[in-house]
Amino acid sequence: MRRHIVRHSLKKSVTVAAVMACVFATTAHAAMTISSKKTKNVTCSGGVCTPSGNNPNLNAGDLAAMLASSDVTVKSNAAVPSIGVLDALTWASKHRLTLDANTAINVRALVAVESKAAMALITNDGGTGGELSFGSGGSINFWDLHSTLLVNGHRYKLVGDIATLANRIALKPSGAFALAKNVDASTDGIYHAPPVPTLFDGGFEGLGNTISHLKIQSTKVNSNVGLFAQLGPGGTIRDVLLDDVSVSGEGAASGKTSNIGALVAVSSGQVLQSQASGSVSCVVNECGGAGPVYVGGLVGNGGSIIGSHAWVTVSGGSYSGGLAGNAAVVSYSDAHGDISSDAIDDGGHGFVAGLVATAGSIDHSTASGTITGTGSQSDAAGLAGTANTVAYSSASGTVTSPISAGLVVVTMQSVTQSHATGDVFGKYYAAGLVASASGTVSDSYATGKVSCTSDGCLAGGLIAAQFGKTRRSYATGAVSGGSGTGGLIGANNGGDAVISCFATGTVQTNVAYANAGGLVGGGGSISLSFATGSVSAGGKSNAGGLIGLGGTIRMSFASGNVSAGDNSRAGGLAGNSRDGISQSYATGSATGGIGSYVGGLAGYTAYGEISEVYSTGLVTGGLYRGGLVGHVDPSAAHAYWDTDTSGVSNPGQGDGDTANYPGITGVTDAQLKSALPAGFDPNVWGQSPSINNGWPYLLANPPSGAKRKHR
Repeated sequence: MRRHIVRHSLKKSVTVAAVMACVFATTAHAAMTISSKKTKNVTCSGGVCTPSGNNPNLNAGDLAAMLASSDVTVKSNAAVPSIGVLDALTWASKHRLTLDANTAINVRALVAVESKAAMALITNDGGTGGELSFGSGGSINFWDLHSTLLVNGHRYKLVGDIATLANRIALKPSGAFALAKNVDASTDGIYHAPPVPTLFDGGFEGLGNTISHLKIQSTKVNSNVGLFAQLGPGGTIRDVLLDDVSVSGEGAASGKTSNIGALVAVSSGQVLQSQASGSVSCVVNECGGAGPVYVGGLVGNGGSIIGSHAWVTVSGGSYSGGLAGNAAVVSYSDAHGDISSDAIDDGGHGFVAGLVATAGSIDHSTASGTITGTGSQSDAAGLAGTANTVAYSSASGTVTSPISAGLVVVTMQSVTQSHATGDVFGKYYAAGLVASASGTVSDSYATGKVSCTSDGCLAGGLIAAQFGKTRRSYATGAVSGGSGTGGLIGANNGGDAVISCFATGTVQTNVAYANAGGLVGGGGSISLSFATGSVSAGGKSNAGGLIGLGGTIRMSFASGNVSAGDNSRAGGLAGNSRDGISQSYATGSATGGIGSYVGGLAGYTAYGEISEVYSTGLVTGGLYRGGLVGHVDPSAAHAYWDTDTSGVSNPGQGDGDTANYPGITGVTDAQLKSALPAGFDPNVWGQSPSINNGWPYLLANPPSGAKRKHR
């Protein structure tokens, strides 16, 4: 069982241990190895073995033979900074083995100390950034608990079972302890309280060993439930594996808290390179509607989690996460399992998430699994419910709840270099990546389908509601929603520019009074961006190939077809533009119902000039139908429409509301393709028969397949 979960951690995770294993396996001269291969480029003298050439390897049998008669130190150097144990090593003498690494030690096989002996592990002896880590199949076993273990000069007391660990910690809560071997906890029966109840402020080193079949069933409300009840601010738990665990606890009364986690219930310390598989849940009593209940696959509430993993089914808490209910920091970690809950706390809050329900910062982490918030106020996300910052992270599970997001429900500061691929289903908010973003979202993307069911819902292929900045990001999934629906953003409430972004999915809303856009439903300005998906909206709506209702548009384009119901404003680029459009174009068709303003570029413009723009799409329907715009105000310059492809051949009908509007000119398709129109800046615009169907294109924002000249 242990081997199973370790194998998956290396296959699916980017962790400290996995990174170190990759270094040992692929980087020439990076590691001095101990393996079954012949000894090569290693010099041993006076009990000290050091590298003497490239790719040094010390045969495990040769090392065991030396240990039979004396202490041995294996020492790396700056040229070969790391030490890796690749194959099994066993010795039965009383002599000490010291692994002294310039930087890191990675154990990828069983090291068995079969007698009362000693082992010392030293990292960063002359170097920096190294870790003691355990790869797939790697562990250190001590047969005699009176043996000596030293890690970076600190002596660890060896324990061989859970009861001894609990007793030792009760006597010395700030002590250092190490798990000497694998433990099968099935013989312990069912615990009804945390096996280690004492607040632990010391260090626990698991040495890559596994505790399997641990069962905890607490029936006490307002309690901490897990292997460790509490980890203090000075506490560290690392390199321990929990396999096939079953942990359940009760909820909390109003004003109280319950914390439930497989390894630690509540933490103010650090959990490093540890993992769990099994199930963790809050059951029966006050799991929702009263005090908050934090439920996590590894940690219930708090602390930092680094290089750790969970393959755990989690359910029942008002804050439920595949790895943790809450954590200050999650780094290089992952969780894989179905997470569900209908619970909220007495403040009306509740989050269900693939990795962590609430977090300070998340980086280099992933989550997968089906995420479901079944309560009326249970919000759900593929990675996190809330987080201040998210970087280099991803999620891939399907998410369903009233407010849903593929990655994070709410971000307060930033999301960067992150993505989500799961489909998202919501009622009030639905987003491929972030439901509500208060800071910057940059260099990120989402590919899942997004669907939102209520008339007033906000839906975005990337973000439902943006209150900050969006940069260099994209979405490709189809989006269906309500009053604010966009291929990238449903509502850009902050008004800040969307820059260098794109969306390719179809956008659909059937409700009245909606803002629907191929990129943005409504709000803010757009620059150096594009959208290619079709857009459809109900009556009395603003629908545009790029934006439904918004501010300044600059150096952007749209190619999707647009349609809207009666009394709407529909345009190939913008439905209703409020602050001007410059150096932009649209090639998709625009259709409006009875009483609508319809134009190839925009249905309606106000408060800003349109300049250096053109449209080519077919324009149909509406009451005010213009080849370029349904209505323009206050001015236009160097604005063109294609009289052949638009279906509007009358040279005076560029503006559907005012004939022969100054600055708007109809040109034939041949004219538009033969040379840049008058007033178009050749430093901004390019033209080629093989690009953009021969029509002008933006050098800094070319259509797909064209080479970008500058930005």
